[in-house]
Amino acid sequence: MFDLIIVLILCFFLLIQLVFYWFVFARFAFYHCKPKPYISDGVSVILCTKNEVHLLKRFLKSLLEQDYPNYEVIVVNDNSDDGTDSLLKEYQIKYPHLRPVTISTNQVRVMEKKMALAVGIKSAKHEIVLITDVDSVPKSPFWIREMVKHYAPETYIVLGYGAFEPKKGLLNKLIRYDGLHTAIQYFSHALIGYPFRGVSRNLSFPKSLFLSNYNYVLSYNTYVSDDDLFVNQIATKRNTAVEFSPDAHIVSQQRQHSFPDWLIYKQQSKHTGKYYKFQNRFSMFLYAASGFMFYASLIAALVLLRQHTEYFYLIAAMFGIRLLSQWIVFGKITTKLEEKSLKAFIPFMDVFFMLFMPLLQINTLFYTPKKWK
Repeated sequence: MFDLIIVLILCFFLLIQLVFYWFVFARFAFYHCKPKPYISDGVSVILCTKNEVHLLKRFLKSLLEQDYPNYEVIVVNDNSDDGTDSLLKEYQIKYPHLRPVTISTNQVRVMEKKMALAVGIKSAKHEIVLITDVDSVPKSPFWIREMVKHYAPETYIVLGYGAFEPKKGLLNKLIRYDGLHTAIQYFSHALIGYPFRGVSRNLSFPKSLFLSNYNYVLSYNTYVSDDDLFVNQIATKRNTAVEFSPDAHIVSQQRQHSFPDWLIYKQQSKHTGKYYKFQNRFSMFLYAASGFMFYASLIAALVLLRQHTEYFYLIAAMFGIRLLSQWIVFGKITTKLEEKSLKAFIPFMDVFFMLFMPLLQINTLFYTPKKWK
């Protein structure tokens, strides 16, 4: 009887995982976006910077040289003292659609990135807003065109993909897979009618919608980007679109260069999720918990039933079914998002993020995050 209970527990968590793979993530894996006509409405691209002139020198031109007829680039300079102001004035000579917005310490007592973003959006000339980060670069000159083509009377939130630049090393693969895995979740949930987040590196929405809904976010005591909370509050099945074509990708630099630094970042970002709507928190918890318990019960079954060879093939079959499902669904998504180099690492990354990452983050329960910029 004890043997059967262990097997049934393993089977139970396997079924939950298969529901996510074949009824949630497969929706994105096998989704084909219908062609949409391009629009030429005015667009305001907004990014915030603080003492990052070296990044502006590397990446700003890619935003200023987009193939789009009517747009501006607003750079919110948050109290920089590294020559950012001089660089922006120099760029304005060649690019008149560049609009620097400078914030001084005299204007705001405490300036965080979420406040700087609000200032930038309030300064926008156009109703359509497209936000990104200072260390990010569009994959093509058609990024704006692809992201805003979804705008329609009932559709006005567009979720894009934010990749990370491939580099050598295990940490880079972990960061890239983490970004891919996050995108799989928010794209898939949006497509089944339950959008819950986006990424601040590649996100579009109307200026008026932001200004009428963002005040509640400013009151939250969060320490990472609050754009998740904004999307979680206003995104619905009807008003949200996804854009994942390669021309619409944003590629960002790897900011954490050591494993401890990355863990700290993950600890900080984990605190934002507690402000999500209940159904979103429940779905995220169910997926993560069932993944962890699948591996935990698998290990328990292999250890406790090692003398019962009659169960070995059943246990192996359950593991194989999940692995095959993951390989098919996630593998297809890696091709769709041009992350094929990660496909071979999917099984190993899954074990790390589903089994070991929760154990490494146990101290999050006792972690007091630091103020974020």
